[in-house]
Amino acid sequence: MSLNQVCTFLILFFATLASGTTVNLTSNSSGLLWDGEDSVSLQCTTLINDTSIWKLNGEALPHNRRYNITEESSGLISNLIISPVSRNDTGSFTCTTSNTNETSNALNLALAWSPDNLHIACNIQSNKSASSLQLSCSWGGGEPAAEVTMIFNNTKETANNTLMRDVHPTGDGNPIILHCEGVHVRANSSCSITLERPQSSDNKNDTTTSVKPGETTVLTLNLQAGLYAQFAWFHHDPNPVPLTTGGKYKIESDGSNSRLHISEVTSKEKGTYECVAMTPIGSTSFVFKLDVEQDSGLSGGAIAGIVIGVLAGVALIGVAVFFILKKK
Repeated sequence: MSLNQVCTFLILFFATLASGTTVNLTSNSSGLLWDGEDSVSLQCTTLINDTSIWKLNGEALPHNRRYNITEESSGLISNLIISPVSRNDTGSFTCTTSNTNETSNALNLALAWSPDNLHIACNIQSNKSASSLQLSCSWGGGEPAAEVTMIFNNTKETANNTLMRDVHPTGDGNPIILHCEGVHVRANSSCSITLERPQSSDNKNDTTTSVKPGETTVLTLNLQAGLYAQFAWFHHDPNPVPLTTGGKYKIESDGSNSRLHISEVTSKEKGTYECVAMTPIGSTSFVFKLDVEQDSGLSGGAIAGIVIGVLAGVALIGVAVFFILKKK
């Protein structure tokens, strides 16, 4: 045995004695190892010439091109190079001697990766009853976990990955402002969201819909992106009369828009209609005007009779003119 081999043996001997076992596992890295980027070398040392079996979470290491195992000639050292590391390497690495079946200390890699999304997400949702709001700040999926801070009504809360909070707004119409901040090992991110009373870019409160008697028309309210809304329709005659589905009216709503169907329109249905959209923040009224064209009151048969009469009159005038000219 050469001097170098003797020195190596003594180093391994004292290292394994210090660890309290005849098999010792070490790593050349003590910092974070980034998924898909970094590499690491693990070294298994023994006091006897024996083959080492590498394991991850107690199972034999699977065949993978990222794993490269080499045995040194002394038979005392087995090296495992992982290039690149992956989040699949999460867990405990060990090496076990094949003959004496002695297992080393467990070694866990300090793996790291970025959150699932590039930026933190802000969100405000309401339930269908529109009685409460759920605020959330989310930036999950990273390792180590991102630190998430929610700022609302001049208060701050901090947690890992996700923060959620239920609030009961007063419905006074004041905007709700949510601000989220996220801190991860590699990046910082922030977002804000402001929600106001229901808004619509389609309805200007000054447009008039014209229909003919007997036709069907639909008055539609489309809200801008926001909270789940409830809707109420009224017909001003001249005072507001609540409308419900039945008879000539049919109302369809889905939380972001509402439609009022009016079938077989007559002059009685003309006038001003109002749709009130309600959310936990407050309510907004939208006005629609319906104009029904004047009905002549003549049936199709009557109109046909008038046309025939006119044509007959024109024909008689023509005959009279012919005989007058002939006498001359």
